[in-house]
Amino acid sequence: MELNFKNNYNFQNILKQKKEEILRRAASDIQDSSKFKQLHSSFVSYLKGNAFSDFKAVLISKEAIENLPEEFYPQLESVLNSDDGILCNYLVLNNQLSIIDKARDNKYNSDSNEARKLYIELSKDYVVFLLQPDETVSFFIDGNDFIEGIFLSLKDMKSYTAKKDISKITDLFSEYQAYIANRNVYSNFFISKSHLKSLKKDLKSMVGEEQFIKDHCHLLNNKPEDRLRENLRHFLNTRLKATLLTKEYILANFNRLDIFILDESGTELYLIEVKWVGECISADGKKISKTSFDETDINPKAVIQSVKYLKQLHYEKQNIKLGFLVVFDARKNQELADTVETFNEELLEEDLKIHYRKFRKIKDFKVKNMHPS
Repeated sequence: MELNFKNNYNFQNILKQKKEEILRRAASDIQDSSKFKQLHSSFVSYLKGNAFSDFKAVLISKEAIENLPEEFYPQLESVLNSDDGILCNYLVLNNQLSIIDKARDNKYNSDSNEARKLYIELSKDYVVFLLQPDETVSFFIDGNDFIEGIFLSLKDMKSYTAKKDISKITDLFSEYQAYIANRNVYSNFFISKSHLKSLKKDLKSMVGEEQFIKDHCHLLNNKPEDRLRENLRHFLNTRLKATLLTKEYILANFNRLDIFILDESGTELYLIEVKWVGECISADGKKISKTSFDETDINPKAVIQSVKYLKQLHYEKQNIKLGFLVVFDARKNQELADTVETFNEELLEEDLKIHYRKFRKIKDFKVKNMHPS
């Protein structure tokens, strides 16, 4: 039977996708040997049978692998469970699986990219097996990597597992309110005490300096929306497993979305519209800006704007799940009610009402300059 793949485009595409893997395996055929497979399988068995919570690199030459004894698992387990085997995260073994060199070095245990570079370099002289806490074993041969899993460092793995699923985003909004009460955080939003003293002179104010600072410490920096949006984006990015786009997302109608999120699968979308209420300093820093916002700018305007974004994303065939409106409340009177306590759905045009069910208003983020710095 003659096989002709010339016109088989599916097969050609598969070959293209597998080209790099095929070339790598052709150049490094040690992993196809029975001894290599036996050793790799033994490492996996060891991880499944023993409590293991770190990354450990085990180095062994190709020659040593080919000259391993027939039954070596008991010796391998004994070596890995020895004091050196447990305490050291780099082991060099010979063909009898005895330790001939060792190191305890954690400087690469915090960055997967740097760890990968190191293992690739080491693999030019040894086959490097990387034992991982998720019971998988990656390996590196002749400068090539054959990686199982996502992470190559304990810090990266812990950071990811500590992150929350997108379904917990409302919990993170609650955490964020506590986060921005930290002086090191909120001080970046407001003009400094020295700036307030300078402003007093610019405004030729006759009140005392202390009173002036008290009366005007609520003034935000110029164009505060940028600082507020990016602070929230950074907070979520370090706590969500989902992917936050680094820049504002532009719709087909050229409207910009403040924060756009792709869920863990890369198929579901979430948007966050960021607004603020209060006052800010002018661009030249010498007066109070005429640009200010209050609750009437939020309800109903910002609500309707957010729902329009949901509608537009729907028409662009995007799998938009939820749209959030968050408002930073820097008003002088922090006792004022939430900017959207209730919303009259009758204010929505008919073609917007079907999208309102995906809209969520988050409780205002209160930002107060309690200790001007």
